[in-house]
Amino acid sequence: MGASDFKITSDVRRILTKKWINTKKLRFSSVGGVIYLRGDLDVLYNAPNRDSESAGMTGTQVGDLERALRRVPNVKRVSFQLNNWEKRAEGWRRKIL
Repeated sequence: MGASDFKITSDVRRILTKKWINTKKLRFSSVGGVIYLRGDLDVLYNAPNRDSESAGMTGTQVGDLERALRRVPNVKRVSFQLNNWEKRAEGWRRKIL
């Protein structure tokens, strides 16, 4: 991992934390300017403004996260390998497990 990838990974951790993403369920890294996210993408249970009826993240939130990651300096691409979300033509949709 080069210095740039180390900085990218640090920025990814900051973004995930700021958006209250549960990083214990998600593995992430950067290689050659490509961000890799693997696992389950969900918010922490005690995230602010989350009511008890909420089922977790929304497709809009996943799209916002994707845009934030793409704006990180020196990022060429973001690769999502998620168990519980998939990107379709109409946007992000939760996978039926």
